Amino acid sequence: MLKKFSAVLLSSMIALNFSGCAQNSQDDTQDFDKLTANTIPTLQETKNFSLDEKAALRIAMEQLPLEDCEKVLSQQISEFCKSDGVAEFISLQLDRDRLTMVKGENKKPIENLIVDIKVNLLHSDDPEFEAVTASKEFFTRLNDYLRTLPYTCFLTKEITIRASYDGIDPVNTFNGNVSYVDSIAFLEQSENELATQTIAYEFSQKNSDFILQKFGAIPKTQELYIEYYVMDDFLLDEKVKEDRSSALEEKYQKIKQLLLAKESTKQYIKENDLTSLTVSFQNSFLDDGFLTFHENL
Repeated sequence: MLKKFSAVLLSSMIALNFSGCAQNSQDDTQDFDKLTANTIPTLQETKNFSLDEKAALRIAMEQLPLEDCEKVLSQQISEFCKSDGVAEFISLQLDRDRLTMVKGENKKPIENLIVDIKVNLLHSDDPEFEAVTASKEFFTRLNDYLRTLPYTCFLTKEITIRASYDGIDPVNTFNGNVSYVDSIAFLEQSENELATQTIAYEFSQKNSDFILQKFGAIPKTQELYIEYYVMDDFLLDEKVKEDRSSALEEKYQKIKQLLLAKESTKQYIKENDLTSLTVSFQNSFLDDGFLTFHENL
């Protein structure tokens, strides 16, 4: 009887121990539901995150209000400038590119942040001082600093830094781009957006000369914007060459027909208060590189 009781007790203790471990594991998991621009973890802290936690952090950061992030990042850049001692911070503007697709996939990259920074180089009485050289060196240091901040390190797509000096604006400009490689997270999309996007994507899958580059709503102009890159082979076809505009208009009409035939598209248009459709085709053989079709819905 004693042995039986001991076995039961030991079994219960083991069960409790495993339960406690599972609970501790759940408690240790990072929760970013309440993340704010002021509570983003440091890059050092993220090194201990699991892959799922890193993905969750990126998704949460991407959804933070740009205005809040501008305030926090402006303060961080301003402090960096003061510490660096070469330039003073002037302004920061953040934007998001939520139209661009991951090449060849029916997904949008989470690295969609567009960063625009303006600084003014501090005056120097050194006769050997060269503003262009000084700004170039400063750009490198500032860009390296931004890579230590999870918000800009994990989300930046494009960065522009403009430097002025003694009334010359700009005296130098830095432009940088980030490619979407081995992303661990993608942009979260609504059900109707993804369903409508899938229609445009499947068109490109069935028409291999057309690669979907951009898709989405543009709130400012209230348009549903879709952009395809057109392969050279299509435009160099003997029949197409005779009248490329007509050939692409035919494709546009087909795309429009496919889109407007689906309830998901109608719901997406309604949800975003869209009033027009724009389908743009890109290739250097086209005038100005694009041929665009636009009409009211």
